[in-house]
Parts: sequence; C-alpha cells; structure tokens
Amino acid sequence: MREIGDWPQLGNVHKDGGRYIGHEDGSVDAFNRAGTPTVNKLLQSSVTERVGGVRLDDELAVSFDGTHWWAATEAGSVGRLTWSLAIEIKKPWNDFAIVLPRRGTLTVRRLLLDRNGEVINCGGIVRPF
Repeated sequence: MREIGDWPQLGNVHKDGGRYIGHEDGSVDAFNRAGTPTVNKLLQSSVTERVGGVRLDDELAVSFDGTHWWAATEAGSVGRLTWSLAIEIKKPWNDFAIVLPRRGTLTVRRLLLDRNGEVINCGGIVRPF
C-alpha cells in the first residue's frame, strides 16, 4: 500500500474523528466556469474498498451511466459521484450553467481519512475528455 504522505489538514476534525487532507484549491465557481467541475466526495454508501488505495494526485476514470457518475481505477469502481443532473439547470443566482462531463478524469485533490488515518473517501477536479 502506498503511503498517504504529509499533507495539510483541510478544515476541522469531524465529530467522528475523520478529517480531510490535501490541496487547498480555492473557488469552486472558478473550476465550474472553466468546465472542470469539482467533486467534494463520493456518495458514502457507494464507496468500495478500492478507495483505501487512492492517494492525492491519483487520476480516476469518470463515466456517466445515464443516471449517475462513477469513479473507477483500472481495477474497478471506487464509488459514485454526488452529482445530479439537476446541477446542470442554470440557477437564478449563477450567471452560468454548470456542464457536467459525461466522461472524464477525476484528479484527486483531497482525501477523507478516518480517525485511524485510513482513506475512506476522496474528491477533486474532473476534467472532461
């Protein structure tokens, strides 16, 4: 198993002892406007054991199955993105519509660690193909 490395903590420690580590990327709007939407984390109930091997700056394949977006390694699914088709509907408070790519690459920019320092979830930036 690859080492997690020494990365800064992002935000506070959660009540359950979990914490995010990784890159501080700045404005989500800037990424959305650039056509590279962000993923805060994967849907917890969909996360597979493969997430334990994910590290910062890894690239995961993203695909859309007609209903949901999924992230995967070459070995298989890591979990479902929390995106919804409703995100693409232009909101009155935004001057742009978010476009979610149907295929792309998720560059992992943050990891969620449990109280023991094990990776239990991940998030990052999706670049379309």
